[in-house]
Amino acid sequence: LSYTGLAFILAAATCWGLYLVLARRLAIGPRRADGLAAAMAVSAIWLLPLALYRSPTALADPRVLGLGAAIGLFSSAVPYSLELLAMRRVSATVYGVLLSLQPLVAALMGFVLLGQRPGALEAFGFLLVIAASIGVNLTEAGAARELEATPAGP
Repeated sequence: LSYTGLAFILAAATCWGLYLVLARRLAIGPRRADGLAAAMAVSAIWLLPLALYRSPTALADPRVLGLGAAIGLFSSAVPYSLELLAMRRVSATVYGVLLSLQPLVAALMGFVLLGQRPGALEAFGFLLVIAASIGVNLTEAGAARELEATPAGP
């Protein structure tokens, strides 16, 4: 058992929780696209000094800039925009569990594109996450039906 590893796990869980809470607020707020655009701009400015230090001449290459823009668009801007749309339509609980399916999707892409095969332990973990996702969605749907069927009080 590694205490350092546990500390990193707790830190990652805390950051993940903060992300869900802040993203939910952004998703249901009146200026959704503005917040996402600001976050993308801040992250680009944050990484610019490192990029200039590591490879100052590459940033002057139009091909590199074009590839960087495409990567930013397809790996961040589009997925996060879709996440914000999803967050507006489902509860935070359902969204959090559905988001936990991302490693499964990554493993499927690794299998299809790279021929990577998950081991038995990883496959079992994916099955547990899928079961949790199904359970939370069924529970949430049942609770919503029950709420709709309950007559309004005085």
